[in-house]
This record gives sequence, structure tokens and C-alpha cells, in this order.
Amino acid sequence: MQSPFARSVGSLMALTALGQGLYIAAAPLLGRLYSPEAFGLYGLFYLFVTTAAMFICLNYDAAIPAAVTDEEAQSLSEASIRLSVLICALIAAGLTMAIQFDLMGFGGLPWWAGLLAFAILWLQALIQVVQAWYVRQQTATAIGRAGVTLNAVRCGTQVGAGFLGGMWWGLGLGEVIGRVGALTHSLMEKGAWRPAGRLWTFALPGSVLSRYRQFPLVLLGSTAIEAVVLFSQIAVLNSLFGPAGMGQWFMMRRTLDLPVAFAFKSLSDIFYGRLAAHCRDAPERVKPFYVRSVLILAGLGFIGALPLMIWGEALFKLVLGSAWGEAGLLAAVMAPSAVFNLAVAPASRIFGLSRRAWLRYAYTAANAVSTLVVLSLAWTREWSLFVTTVGLSAAVSFGYLVYFLAGVLAADRLIAAPEQAVGPATVADPAIAPTTERPVP
Repeated sequence: MQSPFARSVGSLMALTALGQGLYIAAAPLLGRLYSPEAFGLYGLFYLFVTTAAMFICLNYDAAIPAAVTDEEAQSLSEASIRLSVLICALIAAGLTMAIQFDLMGFGGLPWWAGLLAFAILWLQALIQVVQAWYVRQQTATAIGRAGVTLNAVRCGTQVGAGFLGGMWWGLGLGEVIGRVGALTHSLMEKGAWRPAGRLWTFALPGSVLSRYRQFPLVLLGSTAIEAVVLFSQIAVLNSLFGPAGMGQWFMMRRTLDLPVAFAFKSLSDIFYGRLAAHCRDAPERVKPFYVRSVLILAGLGFIGALPLMIWGEALFKLVLGSAWGEAGLLAAVMAPSAVFNLAVAPASRIFGLSRRAWLRYAYTAANAVSTLVVLSLAWTREWSLFVTTVGLSAAVSFGYLVYFLAGVLAADRLIAAPEQAVGPATVADPAIAPTTERPVP
């Protein structure tokens, strides 16, 4: 516990706990200021935006901490921002079309929701690039401080808008203003990233983007499939159970995602920095670190989730209000899948450091097939929301078990371990070939 790594984990966990505490403190007010229908529309919008956020930088922002030199990391940062402008605009246009033609239940949203989505996504792209530099520098506690600002501003805005009528757009507005606060805070931190040149050009560093093509080509393919699965889930749930049922589902997801987000935000960037450092300097340590991390988090997660599994309905009614008892029942049966998510989330970037990045498709296939089977049964057999949630919990849990096993296999072939490599890439690819110019972690 005296190591710099342990102190960084402790500091970031404390900051994340503070930010999440603000989020939890606002929940009783939000549950009483906004109806399940309002939460249903917000959930439909929010799930679309958070899924689309996986694509806004084509995953090149994840390559920044793993770049061999600071010059390449700088080029990746600027390219990520330039790409994000076009990608965010295309995503916003796609949402507008879905609203216009009432696809997948999005017709309940107003036309200007596309503009709101663009603002959230582009702010998120800037945040991801700035925070990737903190990960590279192994000063991820700056991310925790910005997270406190995000939650404080977001919750304050959402509560304030709730007193003005409790419309769904008040929750969405909080997402925009919260990200403005987080980005401002991140840029004011000591040692914050600054662009080396003009950002507003169309020029892209083709050689650098090609060198790190594994990040978009391999990893984004699985993400795209998972996005289709998630959109299918949203469409089926919204069609079968309407905005009110979607609201109960989203409130359940929002609550269960809190501990997962806590672990991911407080641990993933530090874990990624440690995994990347091990990958460069001691590849044999990567696999034991990954396995140990997942098993410890799984054990702690099941202990923490036990009260929710037993008293979910009563706890939701007590904290959020009498309208949310069904969400508590859903949370009780969905909790095991959330624990598995909690366990694999912090060390999930192992695939970005592996020559076997394609193994992530094992999880993608398992998750897609099992989820689509459950959704098909729910549609054809007219399952209730509760039964559908039981099926989805089993499907998601199975997918994360496959994820863990795939990560174990991926840790056996690392991009910075040429003696383990297969084929000519060890010599031909500067991102893989050994060099004395690598930055000290």
C-alpha cells in the first residue's frame, strides 16, 4: 500500500466516490421531480448518445497512452479531435433521421435532440483526448477531480431543471453543461494537454494513423456489433413496454451502472497505465495482474450487491419514491450481470495491448447471440418486463464470462513483447519494434 500505484488508486477512488456521492445524493430528488415517462425518453436519448460515443474518435484516443513517442501521441490527439467533428455531425444527423421517420421508437423525441447529441458527443471527444494524456503521464487523479466537477454541475443542472417542470430535456441539458464543466476543469489542471499546432485543418497524419490502425480496425469492429445489439435491445424494450417501462428499465440501469462507473472511472485509467507500462517493460506481469484484478473485483462486487439482490424493491421505493418499485425488482435480478461488468471493466483495455485483439470478438459474438435470443423470445412469447430482464441478466453474465477468458488468452501475445510475436510485424512496425526512445512510464 506504500507503492505509488496503490496511492494513485486510493486517491482516484476517493475522488470518484465523491463524484458518485453527488450523483447518488441527487437521485431521491430526481426520482420525485421526473416521471417514469420522462426518464424513459431521457434513457432512450442517453443510451443512444453513450453508445455512439464509442465511435467519436475512431478509438484513436485509446492509442494515445500506448504511443511509442510523445510526438506520435500528439499527432494521435490532434487527429482524434479533427475526426470527431465529422463523426459527431454524422451521428447527430442519423439521430435526426431516426426521429423524423420514427425508427426504433425515437419518434417521441423532438427534432432538436440531434443538436443536443452533437454538443454532448463533441464535448466528450475533447474530454477523452485530454484525459488520455493524463493516463499516458500516469497522473490519472486529474481525471477524478474533473469527474467531481462533472457530477456536481450535471446534478445541479438536472435538479434545477426538474423544478421547472420535470421534462426529459432537463436531464439532457445537465449532460451538456456537466461536460463543459469537466472539460474546463481538465484543461486547467497542471500539465494539461495542449495542441502543438492548428486543430482546425483537414490534414491527418496518415503514417501515424496507419501505424496504430489496430485500434480502429480490430477493436471498433466488435464495438459496432455491440452497438447494433444495444440498439436492438432499446427498440424491443421501448416497443414492448413503452416510455413508462423504458423509464423503469433505465432507472434500474442508471443505478446499477453507478458502481460499475465508479470502478471504471477510478481504476481503468490507472490500470491501463499500469498494463501499458508492464507491456513495455515487463510483459510477463500483464497476465497475472489482469487475472488477479478481475477476481478481486468480482468477489467484492458480489458482497456489495447482496443487499440489492434481497431488498431491491424496498430500497428503490425508500430512496427514489413509490413509483420506482418495479425498477428495484429489475435491479435485484440484473445485479449479477452488473457484478461481472464491474469485475472486467477496469482491466478491459487489455485487448488494445495484445496481438490477439481479435479475441474480443469472442465476447462480441457471445453477447450478440445470447441477447438477441432473449429479445426474440420476449417479442414472440410476450414476456413481461421482469421475465425479459431475467433473461437479459443471464445473457449479459455469460458474455462477460467469455470476455474474461478471452482477456486471459489475449495477455499471452502483447504488442511490446517481440519475442512472443508471430510474423514480420516485429521488425516492420515501429509501434511494436523495440526502441530506446520509449518514454519512461
